[in-house]
Amino acid sequence: MWRRLRSLSRSRRIDSWAESEASGPENKRKTSDYLNPTRLSRADTLTPGRFSDEAASSDSLGLSVLYAPPGAHAVDLIFLHGLGGASVRTWCKEYDRSLCWPKYWLPEDLGSQNVRVLTFGYNAEVLSKTKTKANISDFAKGLLAAMKFEKNKAMEDLGIGEVPIVFVVHSMGGLVFKKAYLRGRNDKEYEGIVSQIRAVLFLSTPHRGSNLAETLDKILSISLTGHTRKAFIRELASDSSTVEDLNENFRHQISDLEIFSFYELQNTVIKASQSVMVVSKDSALLGYSGEKSIPLEADHHNVCKYSSKQDANYRTVISVLKTVTSTVVDDGLIQNEKFASWMNIIDSAGVLWMHAGPGSGKSVKSSFLISHMVSLGISCQYFFFKYEDILKRSANTLFRALAFQAAQDMPSFRMALMKLGDEGAYNEKTEARQLWKTLFESTLFSLNFEKPLYWIIDALDESDSINIVISSFKSIPKELPIRIIITSRHLPSISTAFSRGPGSVRVDSLNIDNDNDDIRLFVEKEARYLPGDAEFHSVVTNQLIRRSQGNFLWVNLALQEILEIHSQEELDEILDEIPSGMDSMYQRMENCIVQLSKASDKSLAKIILTWATSAKRPLHIDELLHVLHPKFPSLLNLRNSISQVCGHFVTVNPSGKVALIHATARDYLRHSSKLSFTLESRAAHGELFDTTIQALMGLQLRSHLLSQKKIPPFYEYASTSWAYHLGRCSADWPNILPVLVKFFKGPNVLPWIETLAISRQMGSLVYSTIALTSFIQRRRRSDAEKSPLLHNLSDLKLLETWALDILKIVAKFGWYLLQDSTAIYRFIPQLCPLNSMIYQHFASSSLSQISVSGLSTADWDDLSSRLSVGTSHQASLICCSAKYVAVSTSAKTIMIWTTISFEEILTLSHDEHIFQICMNNTGDRLVSYGYRSTKVWTLPAGLELLYVPNLDHAKPINLTFFDNEKALLICSDTRDFRKLSMENPSRGWETVFPDVFKEETTVKDSFTNSPTSLSFNHDVSQVAVAYRGAPLEVWDLYSSKIVNRCKRGFRPGAKRKQLWTGVNHVLWHPVDHEVLGLYTDGTVFKWQPSSEVHVELAEASDSLPSDIQIAPNGNTFLTSDVHGTVKIHSFYDFTIIYQLSSEDVVTGMCFSPDSQRFYDIRGSYCNVWEPNALIRISEFNERGCDSESEVKSMSSISLAASEASVDPSASITCLAANAQCDLVCLGDDVGSVTLYDVNNDSKLQIAQSAIGMGIERILWSDDGSYLIYCDLSRKLTIVGLVEQRTTNSSFFWKTESVLETKIRLEGGVIRGLFANPGLSMLLAVGYETAQSWSILSNAVQSTFEIPSSGALWSNDPRDPTQLLAFNTNSVATYKWDTNGLNKVFEWELSGTSNKSLPSHAVNTPSGEYILLINAGYDRRQWSVVKAANAKPRPTPAVSSPGTPSTRLVPWCRVVFVQTSTSQSSNSRPNGNGGNDAAIKISLIMPRDPPNFPPPKFPPHSEPRVWLITSAPSPIGISLSRQLLAHGDFLILGTSPGELSHPDCSRGEEFESFWYKEVRMKEGWRKRVKVVEHVSQCQAAVAQGVQAFGRVDVLFCCTSEALVGTVEELAASQATLSLVREQFETNYFTPVNIIKAVLPSMRKRISGHIILLTSITGHLGTPGLGMYCASGWAIEGFCDSLAYEIAPFNIKMTILQPHLEIPVLTNKITTAPTLPQYSPSSNPAPLFRGILTSLLERIPSSSSSSSPSSSPISNDHRPISTVSSEQGTTSVYPNLPQQMLAELLAETINAVTAVGGHENPPARHIVGHEAVASVKEKLKTVSEELEEFVEVSWGVDVEGKEVQVKKEEEEV
Repeated sequence: MWRRLRSLSRSRRIDSWAESEASGPENKRKTSDYLNPTRLSRADTLTPGRFSDEAASSDSLGLSVLYAPPGAHAVDLIFLHGLGGASVRTWCKEYDRSLCWPKYWLPEDLGSQNVRVLTFGYNAEVLSKTKTKANISDFAKGLLAAMKFEKNKAMEDLGIGEVPIVFVVHSMGGLVFKKAYLRGRNDKEYEGIVSQIRAVLFLSTPHRGSNLAETLDKILSISLTGHTRKAFIRELASDSSTVEDLNENFRHQISDLEIFSFYELQNTVIKASQSVMVVSKDSALLGYSGEKSIPLEADHHNVCKYSSKQDANYRTVISVLKTVTSTVVDDGLIQNEKFASWMNIIDSAGVLWMHAGPGSGKSVKSSFLISHMVSLGISCQYFFFKYEDILKRSANTLFRALAFQAAQDMPSFRMALMKLGDEGAYNEKTEARQLWKTLFESTLFSLNFEKPLYWIIDALDESDSINIVISSFKSIPKELPIRIIITSRHLPSISTAFSRGPGSVRVDSLNIDNDNDDIRLFVEKEARYLPGDAEFHSVVTNQLIRRSQGNFLWVNLALQEILEIHSQEELDEILDEIPSGMDSMYQRMENCIVQLSKASDKSLAKIILTWATSAKRPLHIDELLHVLHPKFPSLLNLRNSISQVCGHFVTVNPSGKVALIHATARDYLRHSSKLSFTLESRAAHGELFDTTIQALMGLQLRSHLLSQKKIPPFYEYASTSWAYHLGRCSADWPNILPVLVKFFKGPNVLPWIETLAISRQMGSLVYSTIALTSFIQRRRRSDAEKSPLLHNLSDLKLLETWALDILKIVAKFGWYLLQDSTAIYRFIPQLCPLNSMIYQHFASSSLSQISVSGLSTADWDDLSSRLSVGTSHQASLICCSAKYVAVSTSAKTIMIWTTISFEEILTLSHDEHIFQICMNNTGDRLVSYGYRSTKVWTLPAGLELLYVPNLDHAKPINLTFFDNEKALLICSDTRDFRKLSMENPSRGWETVFPDVFKEETTVKDSFTNSPTSLSFNHDVSQVAVAYRGAPLEVWDLYSSKIVNRCKRGFRPGAKRKQLWTGVNHVLWHPVDHEVLGLYTDGTVFKWQPSSEVHVELAEASDSLPSDIQIAPNGNTFLTSDVHGTVKIHSFYDFTIIYQLSSEDVVTGMCFSPDSQRFYDIRGSYCNVWEPNALIRISEFNERGCDSESEVKSMSSISLAASEASVDPSASITCLAANAQCDLVCLGDDVGSVTLYDVNNDSKLQIAQSAIGMGIERILWSDDGSYLIYCDLSRKLTIVGLVEQRTTNSSFFWKTESVLETKIRLEGGVIRGLFANPGLSMLLAVGYETAQSWSILSNAVQSTFEIPSSGALWSNDPRDPTQLLAFNTNSVATYKWDTNGLNKVFEWELSGTSNKSLPSHAVNTPSGEYILLINAGYDRRQWSVVKAANAKPRPTPAVSSPGTPSTRLVPWCRVVFVQTSTSQSSNSRPNGNGGNDAAIKISLIMPRDPPNFPPPKFPPHSEPRVWLITSAPSPIGISLSRQLLAHGDFLILGTSPGELSHPDCSRGEEFESFWYKEVRMKEGWRKRVKVVEHVSQCQAAVAQGVQAFGRVDVLFCCTSEALVGTVEELAASQATLSLVREQFETNYFTPVNIIKAVLPSMRKRISGHIILLTSITGHLGTPGLGMYCASGWAIEGFCDSLAYEIAPFNIKMTILQPHLEIPVLTNKITTAPTLPQYSPSSNPAPLFRGILTSLLERIPSSSSSSSPSSSPISNDHRPISTVSSEQGTTSVYPNLPQQMLAELLAETINAVTAVGGHENPPARHIVGHEAVASVKEKLKTVSEELEEFVEVSWGVDVEGKEVQVKKEEEEV
């Protein structure tokens, strides 16, 4: 037994993922991944114990993990098999894998011991025919190497040696263990690991050999079957020298090793009539003192295998394991009264602050407490602050880590976090306090706690956000069961933070200094390795404890020296030399460096110590090697060099990171006066800056990124950290300015930006601008003291310009860079302003792919976008979320734009005056409160979710979401609070908090009238209310008590003495308990109600603010005044950090959720501003500097854009390009018309409206010689284009006026302007009428009404004399003639599901197609009208039956074309046996098949394992090809019928795929497992799991189609059998395979099931009744199953392509036709006829089998007939390969896009045709529902009661 206390050099590591999260290329998980939803659902995240299916199902060689407990493990238990055994098989009774007791039984029985179980496999096969010279020594070396270097599947170190180790060894495995143990004790490479081995259980190990070994060796030597002799068998002989040497050496090395030797009592049967004792008792026992010998009633084989937990032998072994793995509890701490009180708090929150001096073992205790709590089954989350790592000293990282871990133990919290992440509620830039509010206050604290949460926070004193952390913890509601332990030094700042400010959480402190008991345990454990006897060990132990002064660090350093001695004399000398106390110890260590004799050693020590003391984060040893290589290219062993030259100041931890031994060592080294070199902070940072920036300049980074596809070692650190060192070194550091200038003038700036985009660390770009700006300011102050001749003004200007460029690149192009990092070369430089450095240096680069001319601005501005609500309307209210910005207008509408591209997505109509609008945190709900009603809308769909009448016409002062967004809360101008439940909206607005404002109190000279402003605090527990005639009040909503009133006090210059002032606006700080307000005299103030601290902002009397808004992160706030000026202030000191001047008055403002952008509305515009100051402050916080003092300092860093002004330039309203020359005509909103020449960037203004009427339409004539434009007043002008021959003008063209006239069109604005080919006539289109007009006679020719007032007009691409007018479901053709424009044809667009008009119509050059882009919120949807196939019907003549309508067709599709026989577009079967519509089939193929984009895969950290149920099917082969190319693993399911049938070509196709692709392409074969009988589901899944360890994605694609009517399929037993087979294939087969795969996915808490059906899950198809029924059955099964498996993080997706995908690519079986259903007797559109028509249109394929007679008709078709019996026929359509590939492309892309996705859709409809068909069906269902809704209400009792009540109200 032992106590789990380790040396400080190891204890400062976190015994879990938390330590490995530090940023750097050596780590597999970054800090930014803590809350990534993908991480939350991975199987390798912390779960309630995880098993390795792969290890348990295969006897792999090397070290494998069988079981890992949740969180940190306390003991490693390693199993080692013997002769002829295997890593798993050895431990399974009768080789049954389910009886693998180390994997399945041990974790349960040793759960409280927190044990990780591993097994080691080596090749000890006896009957192998392979010749091998391997012996026991080789196996031992392999075991040591595996313990040292083995990694898991994620390529992370297993960490063997970090915790105690126990071995369980069988037979020869015991000899391998002993050899490894001896070798490791004498090898420094493995000494640390072997020292952790505490016990070994020998199971029948032949310590003295076995006589059977000699016999076996002889048998193998004369084997006639090819078996070879093995060296390791000869070593097992009783007279073997190997056995003797092991026993002799082993006995001298086991003083600290517990040994348990088990021996067998039964003979082992070797043949039917003979048995033998394989290992005798004498050989199985070592005979050492202290050895425990235990008999087992078993033979040699079964001594390590057990039948059940009740097996007596198992109970014996497990009892021993429980003893040796039990850890001894730290009784001193655990039994401490304060600790026990903290642990036993009932249903409330509590904080225990444990403090002690530096080096006293605080982190050791934290690690111990984590292991102790986990061993008790307690949900424990933890975090270790690290000062040397900038990311691990911030509150932001702490909160993410706690949330990530808590999500593992709380499924409800995990799901909530994943939803928040998907909806953009937080991101990597979210400020710490806002992150706490979002993740904890708004999410975690609103959930139900099934058990308490325990948080352990170590080294809070190393955090730079102490106040934020403590204030956040103190804000935890008292009633929540969250207990927190914080360890740190006893600093005044921490003590003050605990005692300052409000907080209901109980806080206790505990001094843990001078814990000599723990130090004694540690020393006694390490002293076992000292020479001498026990008495001497005791003397050394007592002396070390006495001199340690309670300091773990001192003890550890002293032991490092003592353990290196070799004699008693050396020990005595060292004990006399080692000084007491840390300062003396550091001096001794420093002397070791001073005494280095070689100059190279001193140089090496300086570089290593410089990096260890000043690096932004600890370097990995590989990164340090890269740094050292230029000066030390031939270092042999850097680890040894570090220990030899750095005096033990620096260590290399097991994960390879180079760090100081303790934080106190940094201060000592930086102030050292003995060293021959300096480690002073500014000088060290200067050297590191040189190294990092030179690294970026010295490598061809761009070419490396192209060739290697990854960031080289150390360059990730250099890219992200050079600015960090620049900001901390002296501005006068030698050559710093020339180096920076060289870098920014060189070619590596763009590769640096690309590197940061690839690593998704765009924040480092912003941080670099902060560092550059700070450096420029410091350098200018330094230059002020020098001669002007020495000033480098041009260089500083270059850096200043680059700082602004980088900031703007992030703001304007950051999102695009993250999508495609190469955009920084291809188009970003060309889109930057002319005076920007990136434009000047890189716009003409050879890598550029675009050319841009006519840039309107030469410099950057802060205006990101300007959004117009229409010149005839005014913007009134504004709100925003992370995704959308909403503005209400005077037209009683709300306009919505996206916040990425600022594209208008929809307009919502409230139809009444709107008082308030607001969005929820996730941005998927918008609320508008109008004069009579409240509406809740869904975004981005724009659907009206709720409509609730308002009770009265009271005006709401504030509207907010409430009760975890389940309700809305308002306070009106009548001071009434009302709540609207969105879960039960029928109750309407209900009065809440009725007693608030009822308290009778009087304030002198006050009058409480309607509030001017009102604000709720962040948790809606308090409300601040402002009045003009009374002081500001704060009320507690739940106690209905007033908290405080704001007493402003007397002000010099006031007319009279008054104790209060009225307030116009008031806002709560989003995090702190402060309010920000605006007095009626225009003074801004902040006030803390609890402490009554009051601060005012002094402003000039001519610029007093009129409005105010605070940023969501609370760091800044906005003010605007009546002059249109907007200012940004720091909240902490009221410093102005940005000012925006404008002449337009601001009517509304708001911040974006990330606080990096703000919006203002002025007149009819919404402006989007992205000032540098906001971006820099946000990044300043993200980099870890989120303390208040540092935020305040940002006011001095906003250099480049501290002031800005609104550009008064008019907005472009329309433009048109001349098709004959490079001219573009622009019109703007103030009536200016300008010609722009693209060739020479020249322009010419040709018109300017005198009264500022905006230009509405511009049109060029066909030959480009005339220009027509009209303005808002409908004045139309025609000008001619004439060449200008004079040389005094830069513009080559001039214009001459031809005609000016006025268009008198009813209906207002001109929506379209068109001209006939000869420009003799014009068409002006309005909303209600259109007017044809003659240019020659200047007269109207005809005026006609537009049937649909929203028609979209376009030129006909087939005929220039025609125009097309598109409506929602029809197209009309108008033709020019001498009398004007006349309507000629009209046809329907069948199959469309658009509820709105198209927004754009684009003609293809060939004139064959017209592209329609949908209007509405989703403009990604589009349609193609194939105009060439249109057969329009004459108008107004009645259409004749059978005339086909035009079809919206995507590329290469089988489409069902509806032929109308009546005017109804929503026809359905009638009740008279007839139908209102006929259906025909056609296959439309374009001239040139399209190039479909390559499949896109969701992000994943490792290859996925797919199980495809029907691999030989076309979709199975196509999908397999894509997945193998992507690098995934495949389990391919096949069935003998598919592969072996002589008339089916699938076997040949699959064989071709296997031999020509899988076996020929590198790496494919080893990633494929073929399962031949997939119908045997359990076996199939087991084979796949055995091959690859798991199944990540199950793709069920087995399908067959049965064609026949319901009566035809019930006509005989044969057809009834077909029905059963249909359900067996389409329903029971996927059900069974899903049930087989669920246990594996459930164990891993991860998986994705994809079911391929078709749209028949929505649509009934005549003649496919049973096929549809089986599809509906399996979809219903999967819909229900999805809810059942969701808690196990298993996703379910139903994929629904169009009908032809599953039908034309699989087996089709047809039943005999009944006469009643023949085409001549029954006109119903049966699928048999559709299929016949379809197959007739399939072109022949050379690759298809020869045509055969088809049962569907007598014609020859490319069909493979596989069976024909009793009139039924089964066929496989043989489609041409090109057609097949195009048919499957959409479905394959859909499968790859959603397969394994973290948040896949539950149902995904593939392709335009399928979407259109389903939408049409849903539309029909909706219409029928509305049509018969009265009938539905008529049978509903509750509905009757509501109707009666409604009628009574009307009366």
